[in-house]
Amino acid sequence: MQIKVLMLITDLYVGGAPLHLKQLAFGLDRTKFKLKIVCLDNESEISQELQSSGFQVDCLGAQKISDLHILPKLFKSIQSFQPDVIHSFLMHANVLGRLFGQMLNINKVFASLHSTDRRRLHALAENLTYRLSKKTICISPSVLDYVNYRCHVPHEKLELIIHGIDCDKFAIASPIDLNYLGCRKNKKTIITVGRLVPVKGIDTLIKSFKDVITQFPCQLLIVGDGPEKGPLEQLAKHLNLAEDVIFSGTQNNIPELLKSSDLFVLPSHREGLSLATMEAMASGLPIVASDTTGLCDLLKHDTTALLASPKHTDGFTQAILETFQHPDKAKLRSDNAWLHVRQNYSLKSMVEKYTQLYLK
Repeated sequence: MQIKVLMLITDLYVGGAPLHLKQLAFGLDRTKFKLKIVCLDNESEISQELQSSGFQVDCLGAQKISDLHILPKLFKSIQSFQPDVIHSFLMHANVLGRLFGQMLNINKVFASLHSTDRRRLHALAENLTYRLSKKTICISPSVLDYVNYRCHVPHEKLELIIHGIDCDKFAIASPIDLNYLGCRKNKKTIITVGRLVPVKGIDTLIKSFKDVITQFPCQLLIVGDGPEKGPLEQLAKHLNLAEDVIFSGTQNNIPELLKSSDLFVLPSHREGLSLATMEAMASGLPIVASDTTGLCDLLKHDTTALLASPKHTDGFTQAILETFQHPDKAKLRSDNAWLHVRQNYSLKSMVEKYTQLYLK
């Protein structure tokens, strides 16, 4: 008899939590589990991909927190499926999953947290509702420490399940010609991948890049989309970098893009556990990243990456230049990172831990 698992998420736009959900959905044994995915927001590329792969997906159409008209739809969607397990992702979905799980007398309610979000409202919502779920799942030690300390959730209500990736998919990917994106063959390529939102610190990277290209010929490929895309494009133009900073938008061939690049940089102000960085590690790329929570769970300075403060452009400039100027040391760090991610961040291990959690 299949266990019915309803996965509830705030949105399915490209980002860490939606990609985590997608990986988990594809990884679970469909002979053991019957899945339904409910998204509070509108349809997206990920929701369409899940639907085309045979998953039942409901997108309820909420666009802001005051869109209360979706609540009857959500109730009906959960009730009609009669799940054995509700597993929610992101703050708004976590609150609603816990509340509706209580209303419908569903014993196995799990809520996943993916970031060390500093907003007081989010911490308060977590503190007020964590008791309504069996466990709050944290994807990294930094997230677990944050939820325990900041949200005052006791350790016995927390479960640490480290996020994992399919390392082989990135290791075996082949390089491609990046000309179709506007990149030039005669220049080294710095790549960053992620949603274009303020917390990712892409403005710091662009400002650092301004200083880098005065000393080393290279180009910056920014892969991803989001509300900051326009302002970041304007910043690049203002710094006379329009020809050397390429905004590709969302791309579906991340393994190939990473394999075709020379350096991965992520200047985030905070992370839960960076999926993009793990993918860069699995691709064998040298890495420059922020010395911030989440990233320090993954990386060790001068062993697997060079780390710098996200508050200062000079640190990133120097780290990028050092990587290009000392390729032997950069190769040693990238080899260490490749081995570390394969040994500690397996997708198979992650899926097995969720399988055991659902079956308990």
